[in-house]
Amino acid sequence: MTTVHATRTGTIDWVELTTPDLDAATGFYGDLLGWEFTSIGDRVLAEIDGRTAAGIARQDPTIGDMPLPSAWTIAIRVDDLSAGVRRVTQLGGVVIDPAEDLPEGWRSAVVRDPTGASLALVQASPDFGIDVRDEPGALTWCDLMTRDTAVAAEFYQGLFGWSVQVDADSGHTMFMHEGTPVAGMMGMPEEVPPEAPSHWMPYFAAIDADLAVNAASRLGGTVVVPPRRIDSMRFAVIEDPGGAMFSLLQSTTPRAREEVPSEGSVRERITSLIRTGNARHIVIRDRSGRRVLEAPLTVGIVGAAVAPYAAAIGTMAALASQWSITVTDGEDQTES
Repeated sequence: MTTVHATRTGTIDWVELTTPDLDAATGFYGDLLGWEFTSIGDRVLAEIDGRTAAGIARQDPTIGDMPLPSAWTIAIRVDDLSAGVRRVTQLGGVVIDPAEDLPEGWRSAVVRDPTGASLALVQASPDFGIDVRDEPGALTWCDLMTRDTAVAAEFYQGLFGWSVQVDADSGHTMFMHEGTPVAGMMGMPEEVPPEAPSHWMPYFAAIDADLAVNAASRLGGTVVVPPRRIDSMRFAVIEDPGGAMFSLLQSTTPRAREEVPSEGSVRERITSLIRTGNARHIVIRDRSGRRVLEAPLTVGIVGAAVAPYAAAIGTMAALASQWSITVTDGEDQTES
């Protein structure tokens, strides 16, 4: 496991969901992404193995007669918040919530870029921010979804000093900061309703995008963009039950944890392996190496339901003495 802190100016430090129904949001994301939660007043910290992955904050359901939908907001670190806010207006953006000092010891302001996408600017100490990235359930990327990529590119280059690299084939823009990719930008997909405003889209890592999408649907989410592949990645866009949009991204290959011969006490061994560490996948192969069964361990399987599932696999494996069983986790094959 790797703990990370994005402490450089111009990097994405934080993602937070604002919603009028905190209980419904924690239920949905807890089941889908495996988050656990620590309450801090009207805000909760979403955690993976004790490391902060995101925030969820309660908001009023309306302003006057106008309903306020749930929404994800990204926060980008700045050295001088007041100067950053002034720069936003100079570049054609709008200040939504002016700079304020927060009880946690950091300063924040919410702004809107000229294409209509909201984001937060944060001035904070080095220990502020997300602790975990690029692991199952954690933030792995952010894209600006906008209806005017040229205007947006000019704004973010001027605000954060980002440079841009545009892929000629896909049209996807990579925002670079000091030579390192920090975020991306895409024109709004056709599937997105025309009334949807420009917005920043967080991507959360999924071991299997298709299974995660099915789980999101069962939990009350809506599939906005079905799973699709771009290069080695597979992603989908989901709207949660409160109306906030986010993406699921499958971008890594599971690393084998241990290969176990199917002879002996198979049920007990599989159960032990699943309960130890971050087990997320089981593959059973015959003597020739052909896959007999491949089963991702997702919502409804990991945790309390492990034992009967392991028993079923153990029964199948016990029928053939030459089968092998591989239990994998969600880490990359190559570790940094």
